[in-house]
Amino acid sequence: MKNKPLNIVLFLFVAVLSVLFFFGGPDYYSTRSFKASWNLGHIIYYTLVIFILLRQLDYPKRKSILPQLLLIILCTILSGILIEWIQVGLHRKPELGDVWRDVLGSAVGWIFFSEHAAAIKKKQQRFLRVFVAVLIGIEFINPVRSLSDEIIAGAEFPVLSDFETPFELERWEGEGKMIYANDPVYQGKRAARVSLTTEKYSGIAAKYFPRD
Repeated sequence: MKNKPLNIVLFLFVAVLSVLFFFGGPDYYSTRSFKASWNLGHIIYYTLVIFILLRQLDYPKRKSILPQLLLIILCTILSGILIEWIQVGLHRKPELGDVWRDVLGSAVGWIFFSEHAAAIKKKQQRFLRVFVAVLIGIEFINPVRSLSDEIIAGAEFPVLSDFETPFELERWEGEGKMIYANDPVYQGKRAARVSLTTEKYSGIAAKYFPRD
């Protein structure tokens, strides 16, 4: 077993991360940025899992490049669906996006740590790595956007929303439909328009705002 101390550390780290799929993490009252950042853990987890499996198991290595990649993706999807299904029994909210992030993490592990991936042509390898990096960058948009709005909300407090910045609608939730509006506006350049529905409790409420 190559670099046994490193392998032990990695196994322990993955074991801890496995527990966090079912216990701990954000709750209903957590900030948007924390919730969005927590979801990125799926990418880290499956990157580590694929890295470890490719180091320790001979069976995936014996596969040619396409069967190896398909095997990794299939196992990732099945295990990801199983995790989401177990979360339902633990009263946690399953998300299809989490399975996508699982696959993305496995793709990172394969393209950067597979011997097969290292053997393909440099131009193709560079394209795949850049493509995966772009997909990861897209996953960071939501946490960055949420954090930016939380900083703005903190600076504007005690104003809950004046709807002058791009992401303020995400601070609100409810059965009503809420959109930005330019008319009528009594202060600033924009307002919000709420369309009520026929639901019993139609309306909106502020969900994310600075605690004080």
